[in-house]
Amino acid sequence: MKSFRGLFILTLAMTLFANGVSAGSGKAPIKKFSGRVIDVADGWFEVKKGRTELTVHFAEGTAIVLPDGGEGKVADVRLCQRVEVIYTRTDGKNAVVKVVITKESDCVK
Repeated sequence: MKSFRGLFILTLAMTLFANGVSAGSGKAPIKKFSGRVIDVADGWFEVKKGRTELTVHFAEGTAIVLPDGGEGKVADVRLCQRVEVIYTRTDGKNAVVKVVITKESDCVK
């Protein structure tokens, strides 16, 4: 009976560890979203894919990666670009960690 209880506890502990349960980590999960930039303003931009829209805010240290792999700046994010956004939820906002511009804008001016 003791070995069964010990095996149960060991299995439970391994399951919790494998699923990433940790007490007090306190960090928001990193999320990823890909789509087309549909709005850009000072400090934030909006991305849409299908019916889903996501508003994200630039944070200090946000990394911008250009289509050629080079390092960009916030001003390089423009309407109609295809982007992959890596973000986290911080202080009630979606804070951008990294923006990868996968395709330049195809909007006609």
